[in-house]
Amino acid sequence: MNQLSSVFDYSSLPKEIADFLKEKENKMNVAVSNAYTEIGQNLKEAQEELSKHGYGCFEEWYTAIGMKKNQVYRLLQRYELIVANCNKRDLIEDLPISLVHEISKPSANPEAVQAVLNEDITTRKEYLELLKSLKQAQKQAETAKNSANHFEHLWQEAKNQPPQIIERPIEVVPDSLKKKIENLEFENNDLRHGYKNAKQKLLEYEVKDTAEFDEEKSRRQLNKLQLDANYNSLEVRVHINKFLEKVAISSYMLGAIASSDAPTKKSLQQGIQMLEEFTKQIKGAINGRIIGGNSNE
Repeated sequence: MNQLSSVFDYSSLPKEIADFLKEKENKMNVAVSNAYTEIGQNLKEAQEELSKHGYGCFEEWYTAIGMKKNQVYRLLQRYELIVANCNKRDLIEDLPISLVHEISKPSANPEAVQAVLNEDITTRKEYLELLKSLKQAQKQAETAKNSANHFEHLWQEAKNQPPQIIERPIEVVPDSLKKKIENLEFENNDLRHGYKNAKQKLLEYEVKDTAEFDEEKSRRQLNKLQLDANYNSLEVRVHINKFLEKVAISSYMLGAIASSDAPTKKSLQQGIQMLEEFTKQIKGAINGRIIGGNSNE
């Protein structure tokens, strides 16, 4: 694996020269890798020996021989990685130094390290891309978990809450309105009885012997017409009473009408106009004339 050179263009050289240089590069890589392993081993043994005898001068010692702290601990971590994966020593020593440095960090992602040891990752660039993907996946998993916990919390709260009782106002019909309705019902019954009697008399006139004097026949005909008129008038009154019973207006209904929308009010206004026209015609008939027809006066 290329460790010392990563940008040199061997294609500019004759094949035999390029092959020769590649061979030298590989040998130097092996020498460097072995040297890093050996230096790391020596540093580890020195650190353990000083610690065993209670000497705290390890940093002072490696500084005195020209080594820096970051360099020393990188070599120590690299050696510890090899010891922990001794069956993968040749693979690790053949990897780019920068990649070995990444996977030997104590904070290295175990999943990403395993991908390198499985030879799925062979460069530092691939390793960093994998770390990015793993972080995104972890973030998405945490978001999904937080959402699940949130909805679980809401569900538990809803489950533990007592049932809600929704109170709705009940319309109370005033006693005065009840009395009016009862009076209308009584009056309706009387009217029904009246027009039934009138209808019975009409039937009686119809079945009477018509072989009498002309004057008597004429009188009966007049009486029959009068009874017809009375019967029809009483029937109209019954229908009016039924209508009033059905649409008896309470204060609640007045409030509902007042709060209805414009199209509903317009439709109701049209109905009122029809009722006004109806009452106008009835009043005209009571006063002895037919609205829009011939006068009876």
